Amino acid sequence: MDEKLATIYSDYMHMAKTSVYNLRKSLGIDPPINTAIPTLDMKLDSNEKKRGQGLLINIVNNNKATICIYTYATEAKCYSVEWWSHLYGMLKERYGQNYNIIEILPKENISQINFEAPTFYSMDLREIAALIANATLFIGADSGIMHLASSSGTRTIGLFSVSNMDRYQPYGTKDVGINTNNKSLEGILDIIDTFLTL
Repeated sequence: MDEKLATIYSDYMHMAKTSVYNLRKSLGIDPPINTAIPTLDMKLDSNEKKRGQGLLINIVNNNKATICIYTYATEAKCYSVEWWSHLYGMLKERYGQNYNIIEILPKENISQINFEAPTFYSMDLREIAALIANATLFIGADSGIMHLASSSGTRTIGLFSVSNMDRYQPYGTKDVGINTNNKSLEGILDIIDTFLTL
């Protein structure tokens, strides 16, 4: 860690950015570059996106916009069934009339909402990203799928309770991390409201 760079760049601590800033310094790039580090991009082609759209339509059978949730994460990052049940109930109540809510399942085929929502399961990361690319919003705990969602170009909300959010949050221009230790479920919905009106 370079303390001087940490004072120059507010996002220096992010796992995906620290090495880039350090490399720039090692290459003698001074004064600092003020351009943003590029966001993650799966570079899905039009055929992949169209296939993702078809997969999504087969699940929801309507033209409403879709919110994807991913309720699983590893070890301590995984929120409880009770926590997700409360959030999912609130999502359905507030957004269910105007939005589809579907759950992306992990390879373990586990659902923290007991499979109450329509689900999508695939082992193909590009296929998962293509489906998410056709959604309006992705909500999930700190996980690889959260970063995959960000790389699809869909607005992504990452939920953090144990991980260092500054280091691991999704960093796309349309993404945000939420520290759920100091944000109520109602506060999370307020952020979702903002995202859905962008």
